Amino acid sequence: MARKAKATTSKRAIAQRRYRQRVSERREPDIRVIDVAAMSALAEFIVSSTVPAGDRTFYNRLLSLVHRRLTDQGYDGTKAKEVLHRRLAFLAKEGHQPDADDVVRKSWSPPLPSNRPSSVTPMNPEMDDVDDDS
Repeated sequence: MARKAKATTSKRAIAQRRYRQRVSERREPDIRVIDVAAMSALAEFIVSSTVPAGDRTFYNRLLSLVHRRLTDQGYDGTKAKEVLHRRLAFLAKEGHQPDADDVVRKSWSPPLPSNRPSSVTPMNPEMDDVDDDS
């Protein structure tokens, strides 16, 4: 004689269902959030790092720091890691070398005047004349 299934759901099953629902509702971080988290993690990492840039340990440690920052902000860890991998792969493809440190340095440098293309004209030509005279 087969046992009849219980009509009520156990507390553990209910808790598990709620947990899965909460996890599925977590957001996937967008590129901007990834960039900001990676920059702050990179700054923290460079200060405390003895690992040479471009080393595989450097890449893995940076990934774990960014992953921790994003999960602290409430993003789903798995989704954050996937987006981060896609972002770094894209940046590595854009750069000449697939070196993670080199890609980070090139892509996240601030728009300083030295980084401007030579085709860009200055906003205020009078200011350039003043700089040239001094």
